[in-house]
Parts: sequence; structure tokens; C-alpha cells
Amino acid sequence: MKITHVTTRVLRTPADNPLVVGLPAPTDTREFVTLELGTDQGLVGLGLTFFGGALTPALKAAVDALARLVVGDDPTQVEAVGAKLRRAASSSGPGGIFSLALSAIDIACWDIRGKAVGQSVCALLGGLRDRVPTYASGALMRPHPVDYLAKAGPRLRDMGFRQMKMQCGSEPTVAASVERVRVVREAVGPDVDLMCDINQLWSVNHAIGVGRRIEPYHLYWLEDPVAHDDYAGLARVADALTTPIAAGEYHYGIVPFRHLLEARSIDIVMIDLLRVGGGDPRPSRGGDSQRAHRGVHAVDAPALRGDAGARGRPARGAEEAGPGPRVRSGGAQALPGRLSGHRAAVGLIFPPLFSYASIARFRSRYCEHGKKQSRSSVARCSLAFETSPSTR
Repeated sequence: MKITHVTTRVLRTPADNPLVVGLPAPTDTREFVTLELGTDQGLVGLGLTFFGGALTPALKAAVDALARLVVGDDPTQVEAVGAKLRRAASSSGPGGIFSLALSAIDIACWDIRGKAVGQSVCALLGGLRDRVPTYASGALMRPHPVDYLAKAGPRLRDMGFRQMKMQCGSEPTVAASVERVRVVREAVGPDVDLMCDINQLWSVNHAIGVGRRIEPYHLYWLEDPVAHDDYAGLARVADALTTPIAAGEYHYGIVPFRHLLEARSIDIVMIDLLRVGGGDPRPSRGGDSQRAHRGVHAVDAPALRGDAGARGRPARGAEEAGPGPRVRSGGAQALPGRLSGHRAAVGLIFPPLFSYASIARFRSRYCEHGKKQSRSSVARCSLAFETSPSTR
């Protein structure tokens, strides 16, 4: 099998979150770069990347340039494709736009590999489990007032979520941070796993001070409390608190995870599959964590979240967020609180996004099952594509 043609596009989706109810919806959009790798056997591999921000046009150009380099290559030889592109990129990687662009190609190659044998990527990777827990993300955000959180938490619980994540970090005082956590915990009750994401906004001393005061509320984890590359600082926080520390999603490539583990900086390894270069499941990505008795949590690129959790590593769960394209993984079905797999689909499946038939269907505001959706539906319909896709 050979790659014969490449198509890249920029996909724009609404930036609102269907898990957020009763607050004004944002009017901006999020941009994703999509990739189609066509083959001489008629199979088309689908890839996706983002985080480009204002550099999304440059990210699209990078995806297109790298993908053109593997025209004529066998897409089922995923590691060979990745090695070729790393050599071609020379010293421009690892990290940054190179890693984000590489991820799209890696994902598309795995998609082809799964489709070629009629199996989900989860099955190709070993398929130890057929479902992984998911948690509600993006619904208890930092700008949301405390009284909203007190209502939103129980609503998520009643939807079926038994894990959910809130944000802190911008509160004016330590007491305000503690109050925010207290309100959500008391609202959802003791049986819901509650996480808290700080997004690197605290100093080490502040994180320890707040962390100790919120320990009675039994957070499932405290995420990115300090700068992601402050290995020693993270280790101080982890040592001072009984609450598990989760971090890693801001890191590019594999090497930083070894530093985190060797410094005993974290309890839960958060792997952003776009920033590390894709879903290529080399043992080092999960094996080091397993040997260090650390859990693994997959974030972003929902198609890969499910496969990472289902392949047998000690996954703590997968993030289920409202924003961004609705993506289905290897035949997996996303439901509130869980991701169950082994349905009648193969590869990495992105139903609403990539065929022109489905684009037209969504523009007509129909979901993948043919049922009309309201504006507040999880399946968003107002998609906008770049007018002149780059195709070879």
C-alpha cells in the first residue's frame, strides 16, 4: 500500500460548550487542521491537530509539507514514516509546530492501518479493556461564578458523570480558592471524583498552602498547579500534599516525562497525544509510568484518548469535553461517564467532519444518526471549511 495524495484543511467550529447551560455562549471559533491521506488501495486515513492559535495557517502548511514527503510510502509502517519525518525536520523538532504537524500524520497512518485490517486501533494495540471512564471537562470553568458551579455540578452528575473537573487559579485570595472547591464538593456529594485544574497559575508555596486547605474535600487530583517545567517545584508540591498531582499535558515529546518521573514530580502522567507527536504507542510512552507506579491519563484528540485508555496501561480516564469536534474512536461510543468500544467501525472514525456528505448533513443541522439537533446539541452543525483546501 502506498500513499498517493494529501489533502489538508482548516476546520472551524463554535467555541461554545454544550455542557455549559444558562450562560451566554461565546461567539468565537476554534480552528483545527485536518488531514486526509489517500492510498492506492482506496483507503483514506484521517488525521487532526490543533493548538495553532494565530499560527494555524503555519500549522496547516507544516502538515501539508510533511505529508507530501511521505507520498509513495507505506502508511502502515507508522514508525518508519515517523522516523523519516523526524530526519527531514532536522533540528526543527522535537516540539512546537513540528510535533503538532507530525501528530496529524501519525493519526492518519494509524487510521489507515486499522481500516486495512478491519479493526479498531484499540484492537491493534492489544485491546485489554473495551471501555474507559470519562469525566466532564469544560463545564466548571474559571470564569464561572460560584453560584453557577453549585448548580452545574449536580446537573453533570445527573447526566451520568461520576467524574468531573473544575478550574481554580485566578481567585484573589486563598480563602476564595478553598471556598470554590468546597462549594462544588458539597454540591456533587462525596461519591463523585472531583478534579481541579490550575493551569500553571500558582507558585509552589501558594500551591502547597491552598492544597493543604482543600485536602478535606478529597480531590481526585490537582492538575498543573505550578509551571509545567518546574520539576523540582512540582516535586515539592507532590511531597507536601496527599492529593495526587497530575501534570504533563504541556510537554512536547517523550523526554520530559522521564524527568517528571525521575523527580517524582507527579502521581498521574497526563499525555497530550498531539504534543507528543501522535498516537504511535511505543512502550516508552506508557511503560516508564507503569514501572514508576504512576497512572496514565490521555488528554485531547478524543479519538486517541479512548485507544490510549483501552490498550491496557493503568489509565485514570479520558477527558470528555464539550468544545471541539465530536470525534469517535475506533468504533467507540462516547456516553456521559464512559467510553465503550468495539462497535461496527474501524480505524479512527471522525463521523461528522470529513466527508462532504456529512458536512452537508451537518450544515442541514442533522446529526450522524439522521435526527435533527437543536443549537444546544452536543453534535454541532455550523462547520466552516477553508474555501481552498490544499490537495495533491
